[in-house]
Amino acid sequence: MEQQFNRRHGATSRTFSLGQFVLAKDYRDGVEKWTAGRILQRTSQVTYDVEVQSSVWVRHANQLRPSFQPVTVPSNRVISLDVLLDTFDLSQDVSAAAPNPEAHPPSTCTSRR
Repeated sequence: MEQQFNRRHGATSRTFSLGQFVLAKDYRDGVEKWTAGRILQRTSQVTYDVEVQSSVWVRHANQLRPSFQPVTVPSNRVISLDVLLDTFDLSQDVSAAAPNPEAHPPSTCTSRR
């Protein structure tokens, strides 16, 4: 009987493996969105513990989607200007970067009204 229901209604079984990257439905702030996470463990046939940022969410398999990109944590690394200038073979000449006001004369715009 269950197989007949699944065939008629297009139900698919969803299983996720430990450590798999997923998108989890996020119900915070009254706005539905998807948040990147990682499967920690399977707690029943259809529920999983998902690590999202620094917390653990319990989600039904219908509230999870496979993700093919690992969870990224933004870094606060700062690259010095010298490294960037050397990488792109640029000079640090400040006078060349300053705009010349005479190069672009003011435009004469008039109102349509």
